[in-house]
Amino acid sequence: MPDPIPITPAARQRLERAILLEIDRLSDAVWELRQVDTEVFDVGMDALGSEPALAMWLVQPSSALGGGSPLPVLARPEGRKEVLGLLEALAEAGQF
Repeated sequence: MPDPIPITPAARQRLERAILLEIDRLSDAVWELRQVDTEVFDVGMDALGSEPALAMWLVQPSSALGGGSPLPVLARPEGRKEVLGLLEALAEAGQF
């Protein structure tokens, strides 16, 4: 494996700030989900095991959702059933 490309201290700081902002955004999304739909939150926690894992799952594209991520799908009335079904299937399969 080739040596990693060196990164300047300024670039490292920008990257760290960007990562922290993304973590905050994802934490906010999970907190909102907990407030708005406790069933989806609870099933998501059962399926994925942690809030960070649930947060990442909510924003990752899913082929089961036509390439969209679960978070925007939850905003549609029929989307809640789709997302809940996926989480229940993951929980049953024990994939996470």
